[in-house]
Amino acid sequence: MHTVLQMIVSSSLQTKQWRKNQEWYRNGKHNECENYQVSCIEDILQARIEKTNHLRLNRRTNQFCRRSNPMAYPDGFDYTEDFDRWFEYGDNIILFNLKFVCDQGGAQTRSLREASHFIEAQCRYISSHPGTRVYFMNILDGDESFRKREQFNHTVAQCACQTNMFVGDLMEFKEYWSVLTDN
Repeated sequence: MHTVLQMIVSSSLQTKQWRKNQEWYRNGKHNECENYQVSCIEDILQARIEKTNHLRLNRRTNQFCRRSNPMAYPDGFDYTEDFDRWFEYGDNIILFNLKFVCDQGGAQTRSLREASHFIEAQCRYISSHPGTRVYFMNILDGDESFRKREQFNHTVAQCACQTNMFVGDLMEFKEYWSVLTDN
């Protein structure tokens, strides 16, 4: 019997065609990539991860806020995109940012640039809250995410607070979590 864990492959191999060939993929309009990532993460954690209900960071105040439609407010550009999922681990809160970007193009570049800005906001949060028990897990799947590794590594290298942050694909997250929890 195959489990989801056996189906995790490096983001370098997750091409547009690979994605289309997966039994979980429909047509890209049903959140199936995020659902796949959530399923894999839940297998790795052996626990459910919950939706965050529009939890965002305010980039100016370095505070969390729940805003379902930030652009309805004058300070709308101050808010990051929302975190996709969260998980409580002991006294810690783990927040997930999930991306699955395949193939090259302007929309893909914009999506990954926004992910980079989101990661920068996470770094600022950690820096302004020493001793925080909040951890950020940025799962970046898809071959275009893999091709932009150098840029993401540069973004993370600028952070003085890398201990509360993970940036990588599902395969790397599986290894990271195993080492972190000594599984």
